[in-house]
Amino acid sequence: MTIAAWTSADWCCTCFPLPDPDTEVVEMDTIVSALFQHASRITEADRTALGPAMHVAHILVTRQGADGLWPARLNLRTGYAVGEKRSAAPIRLMRWLNQLLFSTEFGPTIRHAASGHPDLQELTCPLPFIPEEPSITEEPWDEDDLQHTQGE
Repeated sequence: MTIAAWTSADWCCTCFPLPDPDTEVVEMDTIVSALFQHASRITEADRTALGPAMHVAHILVTRQGADGLWPARLNLRTGYAVGEKRSAAPIRLMRWLNQLLFSTEFGPTIRHAASGHPDLQELTCPLPFIPEEPSITEEPWDEDDLQHTQGE
């Protein structure tokens, strides 16, 4: 998809990609595909295109339903779902962002999406950067690491 415009600041879903400036209702798959295409411009020297992908991913975290999924069609002006159909498309974007940034930021959102949908397990696993809940009794370092960071 070619991004024709970005939603304006007065829209509920601000700074989302639009396939056409006169469009308000967009498929979730289209949004995610557009962000991947836009973010493909990222280079080591210029990561500017990462900003919109991160912004939209953060907004989508707040739009995740109790079932762990997102509306398949979304009115970007109002933020309301259009229809009953659900989508798991944001998982791909969030997983990619976690891996690109060596982050666990979207881990809880990804796990929530997969928790009630066994068919999504392959989209969410393996996720090497999303640790399980840490044990309270585990030390966050071992003696070798401690000596190494303090010097000889």
